[in-house]
Amino acid sequence: LEILSNGKFKSILHRGLVNKEKVRVSWAVFCEPPKDKIVLKPMPEMVSAECPAKFPPRTFAQHIEHKLFGKEQEELVSEKKD
Repeated sequence: LEILSNGKFKSILHRGLVNKEKVRVSWAVFCEPPKDKIVLKPMPEMVSAECPAKFPPRTFAQHIEHKLFGKEQEELVSEKKD
């Protein structure tokens, strides 16, 4: 949502709270779009001359790689170019 809104709506940190008095059951469910077919980028109506795109277009696979490895991955690519 942060990418689609061009930063207007921020991503939040997800947390789970532990309750010492009640049993908590977690159920992980994973859904993801086709990795190379979906391109994430700001919606056209959220981009203007006054508010340029803050996020480059990227596939879902590139987005996941960036989320998992972030700057670490970018530094490796930069080192290989040198």
